[in-house]
Amino acid sequence: MLRRVCSAALLLLAPGVMAAILPRMGCGLNAAFQQDIAESVNQWCIACPVSPYECFPPHDSVTLQVQAEDSVSYDLNNTTDAFTLRANVNLVAALRDPVTNTSTGCRHLAIVGNASTTTNVSLASFQGLARLTSLVLQRVVLQASTPPTSSVASITIGDSTLPNTTLNLQAFEQLTTLAITNSSLSSCPSLAPAALATLSTLNLRGNALTTFPTQVLHLTHANVSIDLQGNPSLGVPTNATPTELATYASLLKSGQLLVDAATIATPAPTAATSNISPSMIDPTSSSKTPSSAGNALSWSTVLLIVAGCCIVAGVVFVLVFRHRKMSSFLTQQQSSLAASFLASGGDRAMSPFSAPARASPQFVPNVGPFPALASYRLLDASEFSRIKTNAATGILSAIYKSEPVMLKKLDVLAVQYDTHLDMFLRQLERASLLSHRNVVALLGGVQLSGIAIAGVFEGAEKGSLPSLLANDQVDLSWALKLQMATGLADGLAYLQEHTEDTTQWTSRDILVQQDYDCKWNIVRWFDDEGGPSLVRYGSATLAYVAPEALLSQPSTRGPMQVYTLGVFLGELATRLAPYAERVHELGAVNTDVMVAESYGASPLVPHAMMAEMTPEGYCAIVADCLRREPSARPTARDVVQRLLLL
Repeated sequence: MLRRVCSAALLLLAPGVMAAILPRMGCGLNAAFQQDIAESVNQWCIACPVSPYECFPPHDSVTLQVQAEDSVSYDLNNTTDAFTLRANVNLVAALRDPVTNTSTGCRHLAIVGNASTTTNVSLASFQGLARLTSLVLQRVVLQASTPPTSSVASITIGDSTLPNTTLNLQAFEQLTTLAITNSSLSSCPSLAPAALATLSTLNLRGNALTTFPTQVLHLTHANVSIDLQGNPSLGVPTNATPTELATYASLLKSGQLLVDAATIATPAPTAATSNISPSMIDPTSSSKTPSSAGNALSWSTVLLIVAGCCIVAGVVFVLVFRHRKMSSFLTQQQSSLAASFLASGGDRAMSPFSAPARASPQFVPNVGPFPALASYRLLDASEFSRIKTNAATGILSAIYKSEPVMLKKLDVLAVQYDTHLDMFLRQLERASLLSHRNVVALLGGVQLSGIAIAGVFEGAEKGSLPSLLANDQVDLSWALKLQMATGLADGLAYLQEHTEDTTQWTSRDILVQQDYDCKWNIVRWFDDEGGPSLVRYGSATLAYVAPEALLSQPSTRGPMQVYTLGVFLGELATRLAPYAERVHELGAVNTDVMVAESYGASPLVPHAMMAEMTPEGYCAIVADCLRREPSARPTARDVVQRLLLL
């Protein structure tokens, strides 16, 4: 409810009733968002510089969207008590809960700034909000402050300007989620000791950290998730205790700590470069005369030049010879190797994970060895056990160091060397550059046998998303569904921001781990489809395809994949496949025909029952993702932000 405070009249409305007034121009620029102390202790106001205040009572969820225009407008969702206010705000001053009704007040507050307006915010401004549990600050200037003790459990700060001093968050003793992203954060915030036990999600992605924050190694939550990616100058922990180093290694191994690959690979000083033993120094070198030293230098230079030329010539000869003789060599070797391999029952019968014999030096280079300068690790085949093959997908599953993994195998002798193998290795390198909790991680590469190599990916204890949703024995609360949905959207946003991926995903490509984290399965990248993918009727794929793609209209991957994300979110909320009722009535093929025909003009509603069982705000996000016009759909990052506000 919004009211205008004038000198002669005061309009008051009861909470929950919306005043039907039109947005008004002329409020002025650089307004203040503050408590209305003079007129009412139960109101928050926009203090317009050139006109009376615009005031309203606090609602359960309040979003201030700063705009460049000098008008004030608002929306209120009576069902969820979510209030959205738009104004040109320069300062967010002190706010507090209603004085005369302590049972009401704001629980979720979001302040979203504007690139053309500077909005100053202090955490101390929210000290009077006893019911506040989540705070979102986007594109604001955060002032240094020391707020009193607060019950806020979730703080999200993004694309903002932070104070030069260490951000003091000692007052927030009940924090469970802290995200400070893309804000040039130079040092880890100061956390309350109590928060070290309650904090389960810490996201400091895209900042300017230079020293590894050892404080994060003292977070004790069992399922803690720490994301420090996108800090280019961040190094490994220094001056850390043995316990802290052990925790660091354990978190990296479990995937609970995400850092850039360069951080993990930062080498320590080696004995060859930093600890030269006195016995390695030639005791006679200091007694050489200048002439002898000059002669030695000349001969050394000549020898080095000759040796270098020989090496270069040898490498060129080997490469040319290898390329020309590849086909004939493989033909000679294939029959004997294949016979031995098949007679033993395939890769699994050979037990390649039980210390396989090393292939001959002449043969290994010709079956496509992993590149010497790969960004991923080469794993020991003897550490794998319990290999199984999924007949439907061709993916191997195994146990590696007591953890489930997936293996994407390539039989080198069964493919054309210059195309399939090179493509396989390029995809491995591409996958190794990704690191996100909602994207399946590449653990490394492994040579299974003399004729087979594989990429090793983290496994999923709970299988694919459809199989989990179809299991009636698994209870999924709304809070857990919302967490899974947010992870899905965040993973897609990451893929769109860091890759040129154009995969047509289905929910079968989403894997679920033990902690219910949903992960985009990039093993799909290794599928050789031999050209543009075809959507076949009855393949349970068409429902995930955006209308513009099916109708061959101009399209871009971002909106197309957001449409697919919208179908995923509906599937997650209802635990039903898209158009499940139609499939039950008509069958899979006829349902796909009906869907294809509806793409011309009918509303796109893959999950008709969702509105009956899902909060309105969530339904609105799904509906926006499924809009027919691609330009009207939100971005994946927008979906993440909106889900965080629910």
